[in-house]
Amino acid sequence: MRAPRTPRRGPSPLRTALLALGLVACGGSDPLSIEDTGSTSSTAVASTGSVDPTTGVDLPATTTSDESSTGTSTTTSTSTATASTSETTTEGTSETTDAGGDTTGTPVIPGPKVKIISFNIRVGTANDGENAWDKRKGIVFDFLGEQDADVIGMQEDLRFQLLAIDDAVTGYKRVGVGAVDGTTSGEFNAIYYKKDRFSLDAHDTFWLSDTPGKAGSKTWGNDHPRSVTWARLIEKDSGYGFYVFNTHLDHISQNSREKSAVLLARRVADRDQPEPFVVTGDFNAAEGNLAIRYLKADAKIGGDTNAAPMVDTFRIFKPDATAVGTAHGFNGGTGGNKIDYVFTPPDQTVINAYISHYNVDGRYPSDHFPVVGVVRFADKD
Repeated sequence: MRAPRTPRRGPSPLRTALLALGLVACGGSDPLSIEDTGSTSSTAVASTGSVDPTTGVDLPATTTSDESSTGTSTTTSTSTATASTSETTTEGTSETTDAGGDTTGTPVIPGPKVKIISFNIRVGTANDGENAWDKRKGIVFDFLGEQDADVIGMQEDLRFQLLAIDDAVTGYKRVGVGAVDGTTSGEFNAIYYKKDRFSLDAHDTFWLSDTPGKAGSKTWGNDHPRSVTWARLIEKDSGYGFYVFNTHLDHISQNSREKSAVLLARRVADRDQPEPFVVTGDFNAAEGNLAIRYLKADAKIGGDTNAAPMVDTFRIFKPDATAVGTAHGFNGGTGGNKIDYVFTPPDQTVINAYISHYNVDGRYPSDHFPVVGVVRFADKD
């Protein structure tokens, strides 16, 4: 958008007279008053040589975390998602020249770098013995504090678990409601976001059923009500907006998973603002499952093609990884299927992505490995 220009003033009567007498040179003009374009820049400026935790080999230390370093290349948005191991951004304004030769600045908002986690924290009422919630919640708190993510999408998160996280992990706000009654009962699929960095513009919950506006509804063969929590977040310093959708698909019914994928994709495509998005969740579906292939626009469901195609950030960054199992039953195994995801549109830049094997002396925060994606969103004009 071009900054408004103040109209040129006509020559003064005195100047007109002087021009007629030839006492001043032709072609001069009165000065223009220049207005502030109001351009802003994101606080998430590229930082070369930043280090993010990542999966690698299990470390023998008392507290095991994941380490990786980013390398050196520059990326911008392309027609397909790009894996980047370093970032270089140019801030400022682009210039355009009209037919009259005037050059004006078009403000650019640099796309922020955002670290996102999808984390099934395991329902806190399960009879898990030594892995019961009260015996592992401290590991959950430590993991979240160490990761320092910008956005976290949780699954199997009951209200008492969320209240404990609220007290123990500072710096966040959250949105979400219980899937059973639309208030406090059932898993929340909560979205946590850094309160100092982002403001909440809008949020809501819909149910994965034929009646998505009805709390607790289930019509596609799933045993439990399944829902999606979404939020539109605005980076405070830059005004950059983006969407987060978080969900947990059914663990039994493939019919439910497929129909849920279609409804989720339609809601993503119908978002109010044409801004980037991320989709987090435990999809209970392997990478080759039709529901996942549909979300990636690699397959149709019922003749329908996903109008909001997305990519798995992990596969953009680590396309050849094989030890990718994310549900491990508290034993730390990496076999099996990847069923937890952080999705983003294909025109964003993936800076880092990994499956975290965080543990303390062989004890894990959940029966699922958290999945992490670090994305730099495209610049906005």
